[in-house]
Amino acid sequence: MKAVMRTHPGKVRPSNQDAAYVSEQGVRLYAVADGMGGHRGGDVASAMAIEGLAQLQNAEPGEQAIRTCFSAINQAIHDRQEAEESLQGMGTTLTLLWETDDSMLLGHVGDSRAYLYRQGRLYQVSRDHSLVGELLRTGVIDKEAAREYPYRHIITRAVGTDSRLACDTAVMDKLAGDRWLLCS
Repeated sequence: MKAVMRTHPGKVRPSNQDAAYVSEQGVRLYAVADGMGGHRGGDVASAMAIEGLAQLQNAEPGEQAIRTCFSAINQAIHDRQEAEESLQGMGTTLTLLWETDDSMLLGHVGDSRAYLYRQGRLYQVSRDHSLVGELLRTGVIDKEAAREYPYRHIITRAVGTDSRLACDTAVMDKLAGDRWLLCS
């Protein structure tokens, strides 16, 4: 698989709290983390999340390895914010693809997304952990209302904000011609 990365702060924020990771030597990992905008230390949290993925280099591929890794990253970020008052409240999204010979493993927390382009169709394979995402899934609002919803920036899960973490995982078969997009 060929990987390309790019980050940009966008038009709203003066700084970029995104971090990305590509490891194609040995274990093939691809990830994006987006520090929580408006919170102190978002850039620190996203960098810590990406650095923490190194522990997967020697792991056996699987959903449990992803959950264990995400949990360790979560604890490290949580401990650091507890120790440094200037970083209290920091957190980050984290979306990971782990490529094996025949499958792609997904690990996901927050609202950074993973998309799969397959056979002419684009699929969102991650689930937004956000207030607007929950409202959409439960039918309280529709897609049109979601675009204008005043609290659409609120995420309901992030790495580092709590001592415990719920991480979504999935395993998907690989097909020739698949294209993947990770974005924040």
